[in-house]
Parts: sequence; structure tokens; C-alpha cells
Amino acid sequence: MFEFRYILTQEEYLAYNYYTAWSSPDKRKFRLYYLFRAWFFMTTAQVMYLILADKISNLHFLYYIVIALISGLYAFLTPFSVKRTIRKKVDRMVKENKTSFFEDETILTIGESGIVDRDRLSETSYKWEAIQKISYTKQAVYLYTNSLQAIVLPNRVVSETKQLKELKQFIDRHLPLSTEVLDQ
Repeated sequence: MFEFRYILTQEEYLAYNYYTAWSSPDKRKFRLYYLFRAWFFMTTAQVMYLILADKISNLHFLYYIVIALISGLYAFLTPFSVKRTIRKKVDRMVKENKTSFFEDETILTIGESGIVDRDRLSETSYKWEAIQKISYTKQAVYLYTNSLQAIVLPNRVVSETKQLKELKQFIDRHLPLSTEVLDQ
């Protein structure tokens, strides 16, 4: 059995939300679709402008390079934009006092029968079958109970690499076979 006590930081919560919304390996198709769609609309808008401006016959190679550079810059800046948007939402939640987990200590117990997540306001028990996906990242272990909600265990609270390895082995032994496991 493992027991961890911690207060989730705002940066850890931001990292969890960014990972869940954008950078998770299972979001790859979403990211590619998002970037392709943006490129497609930008290119379509440029072509429509050229057609409407009746300059299509005077097009030259330099114009295509400019479109490609703008599209590349957009693709490069999109992850930063997504992170900024998520940061603003997290900051707003904190400012409006809609979350208490930046102030309250969490006691997370991981045992044979499942996971118990406690703080001063609530106690939630999860059987192992409730864990649909688990992600091991550089910042934390995310135990997803559905596609958006996860139990966040920051790596900083695991005392050493050996304990993290033991925890990972323990969790992997207890997870149902249907659980998706993502390693980063």
C-alpha cells in the first residue's frame, strides 16, 4: 500500500490540463486535424483573396513561400496559444475560488482494493476497474476515471526513483487489461 500527502500546485494543475487537452499521445490525431484545418482555412482564404482581387495570373513563387511561412509560424505558435488559454482558465478558477485543491492537502492511498482520494471536504474511493487510462509523464502520474478527469499524483511527492518504479509496478499489476497505458 502507498500513501501520499500533497497539495497540488497551480503549475501541476496547468500541466495536467494541458496534457489532457493537447499534448497527450492519444491527442495526436486531434492536433494534426486542428493544424491541418487551420492551414486549409488560411490557404483557402488566401486563394479566395487572389481570385477576388483578379491577381491569380500574376502569382509567383514568393507568394507561396510567404503562405507556407505564415502557416508554419501558426503551427509553431499553436501549442503556446493553447497553453496560454488553459492558463487563463486555471487562473480564473483560482481567482473565483472555484477550486480548493491548491489550498487543501490531498491524501492519496493506493492499495489492493483500489484508490482512495481524500481532502478536508471529501473522500472518494475508486476500484481498479474505474481507471480507464493511466499516463506516466515527467511531471506526474495521471489516473483517468473518464476521458477528462484524472487523479493527479505529482512525481515530486514520490520520494525516490525506486519508489516510483515500485508504484508503477504495483499499479500495473492491479489495472484491468482494458486500461489504456500511456508512457512519456
